[in-house]
Amino acid sequence: IAPVLADSQPRFIVWKLAGDLLIAKAREYAPDLVKQHYALARAVHLRYLARRAFRLDLPPKVGLDFINRAIGSDWRIFCENLAVLY
Repeated sequence: IAPVLADSQPRFIVWKLAGDLLIAKAREYAPDLVKQHYALARAVHLRYLARRAFRLDLPPKVGLDFINRAIGSDWRIFCENLAVLY
């Protein structure tokens, strides 16, 4: 978990746990679909969190951590039109 402000960290943890449970359940029903789309979806969400971190004037290290994790998940987040990827 990236270092975020104390008041927003619990929300991030709750989202992470809820997201992990949702993905685990989705893998039971549609493993191929999750395998095909999860990395890019995670990258897009991490990019969103990086943008939020910068807008909230969090330390730059926080936003950079999110964007580095996004790139590690799927580099295609830098494509201009994500709809083309699906």
